[in-house]
Amino acid sequence: MKKEDLETIALQKGYGTKKRHIFLCMHGKCAPSEETEKLWEYLKKRLGELEPDSSTATVARSKVDCLRICGAGPIALVYPEGTMYYQLDQKKLERVIVEHLIAGKPVDEYSF
Repeated sequence: MKKEDLETIALQKGYGTKKRHIFLCMHGKCAPSEETEKLWEYLKKRLGELEPDSSTATVARSKVDCLRICGAGPIALVYPEGTMYYQLDQKKLERVIVEHLIAGKPVDEYSF
């Protein structure tokens, strides 16, 4: 694949418009995979509702195998701030999505 093809794909996915990127730990020892899989589905759904056009969306999301902090999970990491969140559930993740990912203000009570 040519560099130009990769650039086209990246732009179609909206990587030119991203302001934040959330990484959700999926397979570490800190939380059962069933729990993290449900959070991942919720994250995808909510970001799709809040930013339905992926070519202009401001938030990227990625599953990661392990963030190497194996405790108090599920854990997520948000860049560019480098904010880490712990003991996430759907209610807490909703606040992270709305307040941090979309509005730009980290949720201090769930972060470390």
